[in-house]
Amino acid sequence: MIALLWKEYRLNRDLFICGGMFLIFPYFMVWFALSYTEIWNDMTATTAWILFWESAAYISLFASQATITLLSAFMIARERADGSAEFLAYLPPSRLMTITVKMGLILITIAIIWSSGLTVYAIANSMREGIEDKSFSLIEGLPSFPLIAVLGGVWGGAAFFVSSFSKSPAIAIISAFPAPLIIYFLLFLIVYFFSYPETLSEFFEFYITICFGIAQIMYGLGIYCYVRRIRP
Repeated sequence: MIALLWKEYRLNRDLFICGGMFLIFPYFMVWFALSYTEIWNDMTATTAWILFWESAAYISLFASQATITLLSAFMIARERADGSAEFLAYLPPSRLMTITVKMGLILITIAIIWSSGLTVYAIANSMREGIEDKSFSLIEGLPSFPLIAVLGGVWGGAAFFVSSFSKSPAIAIISAFPAPLIIYFLLFLIVYFFSYPETLSEFFEFYITICFGIAQIMYGLGIYCYVRRIRP
């Protein structure tokens, strides 16, 4: 199992390097952007640091959904594209064990992304207790963390599903991109014809729930297609 995990890591090392950039670069980007604004100079040190850490953590989490999508798209299709899938099919590990390791690596990546981002955000948010104005924020009105999570889940699930029977990671990525918009459009039609949900907040709660379920289904279908596929 450890050998398989190490093999998957080495095969997708370039994606993890790219993922590290998605995770860390937003902090430098936000620092550079805020340091050249008048708002930054007019704030107290505590307020400025809160604004920086919260905004950077939020952008980092949003950008890192691309890492999940890329990893899901390349995890299976890359082996089929370079021909190594046929060689690996004759090795002792079963397909079920192989796909378990692949999914484990995706889940570990998701855990690292969200644990690091939410920890930074929580620490910054806890610093608000020591200041008078607790309402200021640069991310107010932007998509919530649950919404970001399900968007990443749908993108990743759709990419993983297409990757399970495709030779091209690019096709998997392109196919996954419109998935959340398609779900949004279908739910909009439900609202239009059935007047449910009635409020915008209820609509997004419904959307998040549906996207979460679809993400699980897409990953499940990807696993099923990979295990049951006759040809590597």
